[in-house]
Amino acid sequence: MTLNDAYKICCEKTKLHMKKNAGLLIAPTESFTADYYDDAKKCDFAGNRWVWLNSMITGMVSIYAQTENDLDAIKSNNEFKKDYHDKVFVLYTQTMHDIGFLYIPYSVHMYQLTGDVSHRDTALKAADELAKRFNPRGRFIEAWDDMNMEKRECRMIVDSSMNVPLLFWAWQETGHYFYRDIADCHLETIIKTLVRDDYSVAHAWFFDSATGEPTLEANSCGFANGSFWARGTAWLVFGLAMAYSYTKNEYYLEVATKVGEKYLDSLAESPVPVWDFRLPEDKPAKICSNMRGDVLTWDESDPKNMIYNVDTSAAAIMACGFELINSFKQNERFEKYVDDALAVLSNEYLNTDTTKTALLRASNGRNGYTIYGDYYYMLALSVKLYNIKSPWGSIK
Repeated sequence: MTLNDAYKICCEKTKLHMKKNAGLLIAPTESFTADYYDDAKKCDFAGNRWVWLNSMITGMVSIYAQTENDLDAIKSNNEFKKDYHDKVFVLYTQTMHDIGFLYIPYSVHMYQLTGDVSHRDTALKAADELAKRFNPRGRFIEAWDDMNMEKRECRMIVDSSMNVPLLFWAWQETGHYFYRDIADCHLETIIKTLVRDDYSVAHAWFFDSATGEPTLEANSCGFANGSFWARGTAWLVFGLAMAYSYTKNEYYLEVATKVGEKYLDSLAESPVPVWDFRLPEDKPAKICSNMRGDVLTWDESDPKNMIYNVDTSAAAIMACGFELINSFKQNERFEKYVDDALAVLSNEYLNTDTTKTALLRASNGRNGYTIYGDYYYMLALSVKLYNIKSPWGSIK
């Protein structure tokens, strides 16, 4: 299958998302089957602090609208303007550090596509709420806690490197260095704390609330403390590449490149990685049920089922990061990876049934699909085929 054919499938499935999502702002779970949206229901988007996946759907609609010049898609996406507004203007305490995942693919991208300043205002308010999570003692953005709590976990996770570009964007839009300084401090702490000497990446660390000093490694998404989670690595590479796009700080590009090279050195034969590079050999799968509680179909004690180890979402996200790095400084290994990863994803993992919404199977070490894997796959294809200016990085 050609990449053009694969992108056409993405567009058809995005139109199906629009049809199923009409009048709803649904909350995908971490892992879902191809039939998931048949019973989708409107979620409490504004009042739920834990949502972070919704904009992977509205973001796909924005990508589709941009490449296909489809005004109906813009109109469809605009139905959710009030939902996004109310989350940060009315129920602003119901947010967490993943607010960048919500407002970059939707509000920032819609502002870029339409020039509607109400989307800009909403995205700037979202940046304000993200900035409020900054811990000045530890010089980092706290991840999940309710910031109204006196006693908090003080946890920093690598995923946050994908959220701070919202602060860089706000700096670019307003000229207020307040946003940039917080983003720089946070990324400095991520690099110092989460990036190991061999350029493998930890998922998280806890910090002492009184002193701001890091206390111990934590893990919620990789296999264990000390492991090397593939998707988290991709988050960091892409996040640092975006930071460079705004600041032109060579250190960000240097670390992104070294972590990216460590990722490539850790791959087996396929460009699609195992979901954690330090996964023990007797653990061929992450879990035997997905986030919805459905029992999955493999026997994790059977070595033949190692096929379910892989994370297609990590490959798609890393392809996006490498594309952005290559737009500034050509790296032949990164360029080859983008070509290889998109080819393998399109020909070995793509669900071609356009009556179903899901795109990439075998995401995040599960026998299922993830909406973030689908979104970043579509984004990587759109950049490769159309050289679009995506909302993930400076366009000025």
